Amino acid sequence: MALFILTMVISQAKPGLCIFDLTINLGNILTIAAFLGGGIYFILAMRSKIDAQSMRMENMERDFTQMSAETQHEVRKITEVIILQGRHDERITALSMTQINQGKRLDDTIRRMNTYLDIKSIGKMEINDE
Repeated sequence: MALFILTMVISQAKPGLCIFDLTINLGNILTIAAFLGGGIYFILAMRSKIDAQSMRMENMERDFTQMSAETQHEVRKITEVIILQGRHDERITALSMTQINQGKRLDDTIRRMNTYLDIKSIGKMEINDE
């Protein structure tokens, strides 16, 4: 706007003569005051918004720290549960192996007993046949 007015003043002047209006009127003072007031209001408004954001960030950091501590505690508990499950799995595997070995021993004992009984029964048959 000021450039437009300055251009009009220069274009209306005689060639070779440049006229600048250096007077200050009430409108200029009010415009400057409005710009300064707006700038000061903007700075104060931004400062309050920045302070509010700063407080929000501090609250979020505190909450995050608290949640992080709670999460670490829960992770420790879950780790303990997983370790206990692993130990339980190993015990079950050991019991299964013991059971399988006992079954093999029983099967071997039964086979030997059947063999022994078969030999005894064959011996009785031979004695009965004579």
